[in-house]
Amino acid sequence: MLSAFMISASVAEVVGLLIFPKATKALSRKKAFLFACALPPIGLILLLVVGFVCPTNILLTAIAGIIVKTGTGLELGCAIVFLADVVDYGEYVLGERNEGVVFSLQTLIVKINSCLHFTRNWFRTRTYSLYSKCSAVTCYTELNSCINVCCTNYWCYLSLYRI
Repeated sequence: MLSAFMISASVAEVVGLLIFPKATKALSRKKAFLFACALPPIGLILLLVVGFVCPTNILLTAIAGIIVKTGTGLELGCAIVFLADVVDYGEYVLGERNEGVVFSLQTLIVKINSCLHFTRNWFRTRTYSLYSKCSAVTCYTELNSCINVCCTNYWCYLSLYRI
């Protein structure tokens, strides 16, 4: 079941990114984004219903995964376009183009989020004793990301302030 869900969902996410230009032509960007935000909850509700009603139905599970990840692919396309719009607006307001700052901050925010996720999982696993091999690998990966964020912030601080 998981393999059917993951295969269909992975393909659907790529398809969501590929249909993004056509979706924004047919709809406005705002409507495309709202549509993209509406698809994952619909797919997850369908997955919940399938899990209770007919948990062994591979086709409905795959359809739920397709609905969820098509919305996620569209959301990723919207996020990239929104970042480009932020760069253009920054150039309009400030008079200089700073796409490097905008796109690197987006990556930094993702890394900080990963660091916070690691911290939450670390405390949760210590509190409830749910530490397994799988979560150990995940926590190790997130710990490396957290260390990278801290080191990157430290070196950026040193280079910016010439300490």
